[in-house]
Amino acid sequence: MPWLAPEALAGIFAAWMMLSPRSAAFVGYLSGLVFFSANASWFGETAGKLMGPYAFVIVLGPAALEALAFALAATLTAIAARHLSDNWIPWATASGFTLAEILRSTGVLGLPMYQIGSAFVATPFAPLLAYGGVYTVTFVIALIAATLGIYLRRPEKPNIVRLVLFIIGITFVSMSAWMSWPAKDLPTGTIHVAAIQGNLKQSVSWNPKDVPIAIKRYTDMTRSISSFHPQFVLWPETVITDYLQIDSHTAAVPSNAKLAAAAKAQREQFGALAKELHTNLAVGSNEFTETGSYNDLFFFAPNGKMSSVYRKHQLVPFAEFLPGPTWLRKLPFAPLVSDMRSGNEMQSLGPLRVSPLICWEADFGDLASREAARGAAFFAVATDDAWFGTSDGPYQQAEIAQLRAIETGRWIVRAATTGISGIISPDGNWQSQADIGSQKVITGTIGEPLSTIYNRIGPTGASLGILVIGIIAFWLGRKPTAKNPKNRETNAV
Repeated sequence: MPWLAPEALAGIFAAWMMLSPRSAAFVGYLSGLVFFSANASWFGETAGKLMGPYAFVIVLGPAALEALAFALAATLTAIAARHLSDNWIPWATASGFTLAEILRSTGVLGLPMYQIGSAFVATPFAPLLAYGGVYTVTFVIALIAATLGIYLRRPEKPNIVRLVLFIIGITFVSMSAWMSWPAKDLPTGTIHVAAIQGNLKQSVSWNPKDVPIAIKRYTDMTRSISSFHPQFVLWPETVITDYLQIDSHTAAVPSNAKLAAAAKAQREQFGALAKELHTNLAVGSNEFTETGSYNDLFFFAPNGKMSSVYRKHQLVPFAEFLPGPTWLRKLPFAPLVSDMRSGNEMQSLGPLRVSPLICWEADFGDLASREAARGAAFFAVATDDAWFGTSDGPYQQAEIAQLRAIETGRWIVRAATTGISGIISPDGNWQSQADIGSQKVITGTIGEPLSTIYNRIGPTGASLGILVIGIIAFWLGRKPTAKNPKNRETNAV
């Protein structure tokens, strides 16, 4: 329900504007704690049962950290309300809120979810994503909300003319973005692709005895589309929960001989499948090496050879690895956190120029933007959303994939264990889709990538632009004082 965002933000901005900076920081933090706790409740859908009495940490921990962004935004809003004229308060508020969102979404501990702009992938604001990315849409929505917040703060002094002109300006910008949006006229796709959604529950997927069930189901489903002649087939993340590859040093250990032999047999089986269908097959699995374990996508070429292995680069903190000092490993819940290793940076693979994104990685716009700039023709998003059941999680992740498609102008092939799988076009629409809880093979055609301004400026350029707007607002919008009467003329403008 994206259209509730401006009204909701307007109310909270108005409240922050009426507080001192210190009080606003406190209230902002509490509101952020509520916002992120509510939204992150699905984090513990499966993992919470494993952690028992410590399950609250899965939700409250990230919420406590992310709430700092709301505290920062509230502080900047309160400062702007005290020192700036009404004409400039919305610009400073929107800039501060968006910059706080950028900060909380960046880096190893970043949580690039629940961004306000991501809710607008299926609205008239969607074309703006191709020009400035998700943060630009967040800024526009926050700007609308802050303008409304001014009226909630002082309803006795309405400025109808200013409000009408503002609405006309926003409408003009949105219509201009849509008119010049390349994705509104998509070329016909020519590359045949498929995504396999086997719908295996976690109780089956992660039971070592049931690995043959997963192999048979995904193999049979892939064979069922041989007449479609797919050029690329994607299986979900860790769909094969065994180690599909073990390095020579580790395999030389006698106790690992059986695992190494099983891994080799499975690779040969998948290579034979790729050769049988004369396709490029991507299989999600794990890798065990001397340096540690990796979350991988294994690529098998039409000649039956394993062409490349992509190791997941951006790992999920407190799930796939435990950031921070080693003493954290002594905490009661720490043994439940995986100790995986981060792979090298992504790169487009093979003649199809496919760039892989494993689950969490698709949430980071900078990763996708960088790969698009390097020549990726389309993205293969493999994910294991079965961890989150039928909660908000799979829907949130699927929505973010739509966001990445619009930003980069790339097609996306998405394979999820239990859903949502499908093919997304550069305009953010699903060309075909499998619902949660269904066993389905999704087939379709994808086309060449489109050029977007966002690809050229990237998230750094968009962030700098928003920062500059905030600086200008605080510089030019200062209220006139007795010692500086010249400011009256500036504020009047």
